[in-house]
Amino acid sequence: MAEPIIPAEPDLRFALASERTLLAYQRTAIALIVAAVGFAHFLDGGVLLMALCLVLVLAGAVAAIGGHYRYLAVNKAIEEGWPITSSPVPIVLTAALTGAVVVSVIMVLTKAG
Repeated sequence: MAEPIIPAEPDLRFALASERTLLAYQRTAIALIVAAVGFAHFLDGGVLLMALCLVLVLAGAVAAIGGHYRYLAVNKAIEEGWPITSSPVPIVLTAALTGAVVVSVIMVLTKAG
């Protein structure tokens, strides 16, 4: 009589690494949102400042939500033995932060001139 096949437990190191990545996403989200609130509170208002704050808050939301979905996808792949696929979240965050840099440069140049 054949013995039942017992599925192997996934390596906990991968699950813990996935959790650390989630926490990094969450820290990034908090930092982006706090920066936006700080800029809005302490700097003089204006269209460019509000655009910068909006970009930072949206980037924080992308980091928080995207990081959570990434965490769920990686854990599911680990548990089921699938390959871990790439995520669009880092590309979206890079684009948002590049936009924030462009708006910041415009703000500095208009204040200086």
